Amino acid sequence: MCYGWRRRKKERLLKFFGKEKKLFITDVDGVLLDLMACFPKNLLDAAIEFGISTELIKQYFVDVGAGLNKEVASVSATIKMLYPELNDIEIQRFKTIFHQKDAQNPYPPIKGSRIMIKWLAKHIKVALCTNKGLPDLKHHLQFAGFKLEWFSFISSWETGHPKPDPRALTIITDALNIPKEKSLFVGDWFPDWECAKSAGIPFCAVLSGGIPKHVFMREGIQENHIFERLFNIVEIIKP
Repeated sequence: MCYGWRRRKKERLLKFFGKEKKLFITDVDGVLLDLMACFPKNLLDAAIEFGISTELIKQYFVDVGAGLNKEVASVSATIKMLYPELNDIEIQRFKTIFHQKDAQNPYPPIKGSRIMIKWLAKHIKVALCTNKGLPDLKHHLQFAGFKLEWFSFISSWETGHPKPDPRALTIITDALNIPKEKSLFVGDWFPDWECAKSAGIPFCAVLSGGIPKHVFMREGIQENHIFERLFNIVEIIKP
């Protein structure tokens, strides 16, 4: 879904690792928004209200942090993986409770992410690639102080190609008519990396989503392409 397109009087390239880029694509949760500050609690609270054990959820986050679980690409898939005994109706009820908790306890911005995106949007196109649905996405972005007009394109759940499907990314480059090699995607979890690899788009990882550096390196990401958080990417940007 295209959202927030705007013309700029002057748009220039920025160099990342010495290579010119026209498009900066970023995930949302764990990159812009502090997922780990709220998501575990929201999921646990939803499980308690639903009336099911929370031990599997607690172990899930331990495993993710240790790189033992490569995660899944949606809340529904996470619930189904953790509680295979639930039927589709029960999963949907659990998901509804979770989204209520998520709306009541939205994620704050990660330090420096908002100012970084605002600055980037003044120079090159910035796009979002997320598995969030648009209503949920808008609520979380607005709560955290991000303006939708900063983004030239939003690839969300509604596009029909959730990550790790490479079309979650290529729908952006195709719509904006920007070559893949002139783009950069920043993510914080395994489906982001898998999506970038399949799409042929350069990738950088951030640690703010809870996955440690050695796990990303084990997956084949170069150490100098891994950053503590989004703001630290400024270290490799040149006009």
